[in-house]
Amino acid sequence: MKNVYLSRPWRPFAQAVFIHCDLGKHILPVGWHNWNKKDAEKTVFYAEYDSYGPGANLKHALLSPIS
Repeated sequence: MKNVYLSRPWRPFAQAVFIHCDLGKHILPVGWHNWNKKDAEKTVFYAEYDSYGPGANLKHALLSPIS
């Protein structure tokens, strides 16, 4: 598996939180994808906290709303 996002907004108000996870190198550096749903960026909550491994990236540690 390669080129994987942490999450994407299936619906408005989507939420995903990764806490103390071992994230592999298959996780894309950008972390999150908006699925081209600009309106969802106003309502979703995505967070990553205290993760480790080659896919952990502080740039996408907390995105609420996503950008």
